[in-house]
Amino acid sequence: MAATIRSFIAIDIPSDAARGLGRVIRRMAQKWPEYRWADPQTLHLTLNFLGNVPDEKLPRVCEILRETLANHSRFSFELQGLGAFPKATRPKVIWVGVGEGKSPLSRLFYDFAQNLEELRLDRDRKAFRPHISLARIQNGERWPDSMVAHLTSEPPTQIGLVSVDEVLLYSSHQEKSGSVHTVMDRVALA
Repeated sequence: MAATIRSFIAIDIPSDAARGLGRVIRRMAQKWPEYRWADPQTLHLTLNFLGNVPDEKLPRVCEILRETLANHSRFSFELQGLGAFPKATRPKVIWVGVGEGKSPLSRLFYDFAQNLEELRLDRDRKAFRPHISLARIQNGERWPDSMVAHLTSEPPTQIGLVSVDEVLLYSSHQEKSGSVHTVMDRVALA
């Protein structure tokens, strides 16, 4: 059986926006400390989750990354508002969404998705909803009603602006402390 690497294409969150997200995480973690919250220094926005990519296909993934980004210019997007998947009244993932700047993110997502089709990867095919995950709960756990009330009543606050000048290909593996992500390739936008 061929070796595979769990991989995804993402945008890193710069330190100034990560500080804003860190403030949000700290406020929420003070109210609900029993859950595992993301480390603000490792936050990213996933464009395309590729799943387990066979080693022999990784060079082509890197080529597709470069070919796709040659057609995209630098842009910015705004981090704004809290939300949850699958929905705020039954959250499994707590996230910060994107306000202004969704269009260039969506174009990148769809261009990557189309260009990666040739590789027939077992990638995530859900609709693209740009977000940054702040916390997850394990199967069987449940967020308290106070968290649900917070998510459904919190006004969408602006958290920060993210300037996108590069996109990264990451590998991911699980450790006891959580997911560990390693940059395999980085490509600048035109």
